[in-house]
Amino acid sequence: MNAIKYGNQIISYTQLFDRLRHENPAALGKVVSLYGELTRDSLGIRKEDYEEVVKNVSVVFNLAASLKLEADLRTAVEHNTIGTLKLLTFAKTFEKLEAFVHISTTFCHPEEEEVKEALMKTPVDPNYVIDLLNWMNPEMLEKLRPKILGCHPNCYTFSKALTEKIVENFAGEVPVCIARPSIVVPSLREPMPGWVDSLNGPVGVLVAGGKGVLRSMLGKPNVQAQIIPVDIAINALIIIAWKKATKKEKELIPVYNISCDEKVPITWGDVLEKGRRYGLEYPINPGLWYPNGSMTTNQITHFLTVFLLQLVPAYFIDLLLICLGHKPFMIYVQNRINQGSKLLQYFTMRSWKVHIEKAVALIDAVSEEERLIFYTSNAQYNIDEFMVAAILGTKQYCLREPLSTLPSARRKLKV
Repeated sequence: MNAIKYGNQIISYTQLFDRLRHENPAALGKVVSLYGELTRDSLGIRKEDYEEVVKNVSVVFNLAASLKLEADLRTAVEHNTIGTLKLLTFAKTFEKLEAFVHISTTFCHPEEEEVKEALMKTPVDPNYVIDLLNWMNPEMLEKLRPKILGCHPNCYTFSKALTEKIVENFAGEVPVCIARPSIVVPSLREPMPGWVDSLNGPVGVLVAGGKGVLRSMLGKPNVQAQIIPVDIAINALIIIAWKKATKKEKELIPVYNISCDEKVPITWGDVLEKGRRYGLEYPINPGLWYPNGSMTTNQITHFLTVFLLQLVPAYFIDLLLICLGHKPFMIYVQNRINQGSKLLQYFTMRSWKVHIEKAVALIDAVSEEERLIFYTSNAQYNIDEFMVAAILGTKQYCLREPLSTLPSARRKLKV
């Protein structure tokens, strides 16, 4: 299946667009899918589409990226840094360009305990890293990776820091601005409460805990969870683009940190406790063990819990499966969970003071009517209701479990 057909199928059939298909189906006709490749010049767009893009595109949202925290250095830099460099170079030719919104991450400078809404110094020249990829073989690159990354926990945050410097270099030629979402979680309201289609981050932990295969994770329960519902993040991006295109701003490169921070005070301990409580009330179809789990800062306690309650049972079940002539899978599952937990624990074991003053003030720039449509900092949260919606959304949209399975899932928990 080619990229255009795949894009059209997503729009035509996924639950994300169910409401739009019902309320305003004609709007879907405005969406045009184009073939392209992120790391090629001019995005590899076909000749018949090139002129259309150059003459008519006025706003660019640079969302395309490799979001895998476990990605290797070459993949992360090629997709996130070189891809953005290619797109910015292409965008310079757009005749009507009014705003180029680059989506970064709150954690692109993890060495900073205080994350300000401003550009920060990148210790490594992105052009130097790009040159390394051109001549260094993969084995040598992997050996040097820890030194190249420095304070960064993974190649994703490192590549995002490099990319911000690339964006800065284009400031005089392209109308750029930077948005830094934190950890994106299920939607608050739109297109429906709790919508999510990825098991990355906290949602994956929620599912693993609900299936009973995750019993411990490293984290500080009292640390503020830097999260943002996906619909609020998208609304903020739309306002940022509109403001860049229509308002005269003091800063050449406006930077916005899109996160709840202390405006919605919820800690990782709260996430765990509420997730456990409502996960039992609205369960996903249970796995092998009763849902449970804990968060600790003690590495020895964590290791023993994982070894005794995750790894030992997994090896035992796989041995049984082999004896019965079936394919083992539990060790594979545990390895994936262990990899995901290690990547996430960097963020659950540390705290940052994230400044969101400029992002909070975005809502003041729009009319009273549009504040209801593009809600951001004016949105009212009920954390308990949000957690219930997130759990039910994960069940329906990620795991494809209809709500009609709730009674049977509850019965299974009691067995």
